Amino acid sequence: TIFGFSVDGKKETAKEIIEEIDGELHKIVFKVIEGDILEVYNSLSFIFTTKDVGDKKFVIWTIEFEKANASIPDPTSYLDLVCGIVGNMDSHFLK
Repeated sequence: TIFGFSVDGKKETAKEIIEEIDGELHKIVFKVIEGDILEVYNSLSFIFTTKDVGDKKFVIWTIEFEKANASIPDPTSYLDLVCGIVGNMDSHFLK
C-alpha cells in the first residue's frame, strides 16, 4: 500500500507491506519498503499487537527501526502520527 501523510509540516509518502501476521499472538507487522522514511532510516516497521487484560483488549503499537546514522532522531513523530490516526478511529467508531 502506498500512502501520503504529513509529519512535522512536511508531506511524505511511504509504501508498506504486511510482513507478518500471527493470529496466535494477535500481531501484524507492517514494513516500510519505499518512500521518504527510508531516506533517514535503513529500515522501519510498525508492529500492531493486542493484549487482553480482564474483559478489555488493549492495542500496542511499536516501531522498530534502524537509523542511517547516529545523528538521526528517533522516529517519535511517526509514532505521534499513528497515535493521532488511531485516536480518530476510536472517536469515529464510538459514535
